Amino acid sequence: PNDPRLQSEDLGSNQMETNTLGVKNLKYIMTHLLEWTSEPNKGYDNLKTLYGEVVTQYKRYMNHVARYIGGVYGESKTVEQPGALYTPVEKAKQKEALEFLKKNLFEPQLWLVPNDVMDKIVTKPDLTIEGTYTAVLNNIMSRRVMLNLIEAEAMYGTDAYTMTDLYKDMNNIIFAPISSDVRKATYQRILQKVYVESIISIYKKESNVGRGTLKKDNTDITAMAYYQLNLIKSKLQNTRKDTANQAHAAYLVGHIDKTLKEYNTK
Repeated sequence: PNDPRLQSEDLGSNQMETNTLGVKNLKYIMTHLLEWTSEPNKGYDNLKTLYGEVVTQYKRYMNHVARYIGGVYGESKTVEQPGALYTPVEKAKQKEALEFLKKNLFEPQLWLVPNDVMDKIVTKPDLTIEGTYTAVLNNIMSRRVMLNLIEAEAMYGTDAYTMTDLYKDMNNIIFAPISSDVRKATYQRILQKVYVESIISIYKKESNVGRGTLKKDNTDITAMAYYQLNLIKSKLQNTRKDTANQAHAAYLVGHIDKTLKEYNTK
């Protein structure tokens, strides 16, 4: 699960380059989807089905790239062969992957929910966008990835892409200034909610220790998640004060406060 070179439907040597072309192709398909699925005297069942396939393929492209973040190359070697069996994906390659996701996922992708398609099928644009964010963030903001980043830093120091690097880069992307475009702003707020939920999930993770009892995880993963939630809370309290963004910020601050209070008393 850690080696980004070993993925189903992965035929490229660099997923960032390959999937840039893939996304370009999906955008072209989307502009012709109505035309290509229309049949005389028929409804829009074909459109709904093939739209779902486009979204599924898009998620697949995004997750192929996401696998580079916190990725570890695995090699098969015998004892006579020199070198490590496991090495972290290069720092530059991980940052390249995150830059791809910034451009092709985290920045609102209005092409994925075109009005001329959305008004003909029973699919909510907000839920489609939320689903794409959730699918990818569940892979990036995971304990598996965080453990890999911690191990890489311990072994390679500043040459490695670290957990601190990931949070810093993600925060800069996720909490970029909210757009004045109403649709884009809506999707940015959805992204921020999904991101906060992913960190809360990391923070609340407990591990089993004998006879089914639970113990709080005392690794740096939990401490960093706690720190990031407080950092985000502070950032949100200074958000732009129009009604929609103020309501959004108040909700997330309250949600973070409730989580920290409830979990710390367990």
